[in-house]
Amino acid sequence: MRFAKNLLFTFCFLFLIGVNAQRPDLKKDITVTLITYEKTTNDTVRFSIIEVFSGSNRIKTSVSDFDGIGVFKIKVKDIFDENIRLKVHGPKCVIFEKKYEIKDDLKIEIPLKYGKTEYVDFTELHIMQSKLNIKPVFSEELECGFEDQPVYRKN
Repeated sequence: MRFAKNLLFTFCFLFLIGVNAQRPDLKKDITVTLITYEKTTNDTVRFSIIEVFSGSNRIKTSVSDFDGIGVFKIKVKDIFDENIRLKVHGPKCVIFEKKYEIKDDLKIEIPLKYGKTEYVDFTELHIMQSKLNIKPVFSEELECGFEDQPVYRKN
């Protein structure tokens, strides 16, 4: 009888662990994929500095690539109240700032506007990072290849 109780307890315990392991809400990282472009001319805005805030804390920084694409991961534990605020500094562009509700991976387009700014040319990237107190990251763990289709802007 005691053996049967122990066996039943072990089976229930293993079943609950297996069910918990398959819960999608236990995801550790959320992937944010964005593309930056100028709103009126549709020009790609390269080397935009991206700041991600949640609550009052900056939780992530990144820089868009030569194609204006930025892909980065945010730890779920860093996100406060399922909201993030993006602040994007594009060369020759007015600072873009917008709040997003985030429950799963996010793919967004960032329409920037040309205007007065401190960040005039991508050659000033390191100067702007210094002003914004951002330490350049030279080796971030990246995943090779695409899980989904490549990022393209809607026309």
